[in-house]
Amino acid sequence: MSPISIITHIPIYVWVILALLISRIIKSFKGGPVSVKKALLLPAVFIVWGLEKVVTEFSFPVQALAMYVVFAGVGTFLGYLLYSKTLKFEIRNEELFRLGSPVPGVVIILNFAVKFAENMAMAIDTELLHNLTYNMFYCAISGVTIGLFIGNVFNLLANQKKLLSK
Repeated sequence: MSPISIITHIPIYVWVILALLISRIIKSFKGGPVSVKKALLLPAVFIVWGLEKVVTEFSFPVQALAMYVVFAGVGTFLGYLLYSKTLKFEIRNEELFRLGSPVPGVVIILNFAVKFAENMAMAIDTELLHNLTYNMFYCAISGVTIGLFIGNVFNLLANQKKLLSK
């Protein structure tokens, strides 16, 4: 498959997701008000994008889903640690405000790149859908990267509780 062929066969929704992610990355550098509801949006998008193929096309969905859950737990722990060490919050106008940081942007682009690369590999070699090792690899990597987002949500909740209870 040529690079031009690859680009022209990317579904429109992937370009829309990328545009929205770029917007979120820019906002992460600036900082701003945060809410749990908004923090759950990206994990939801990536969970749906990541698990759609697992449930509908993988030959080993049960094993793959188990791997996904285990590694999402690992990623959540790592994400919580990462965000706890790198993000700063404060209260402004009685609202939780996250100071600007490149870390959320790096996690966003990492998630997109991983998901894109994994799905491109399956588009190029559809036999990967029926390969137990690849099914497990896909879900381990996807689980860790989605867990990073979930760790952000837990970190946000911890900071919200700490700062708003003062």
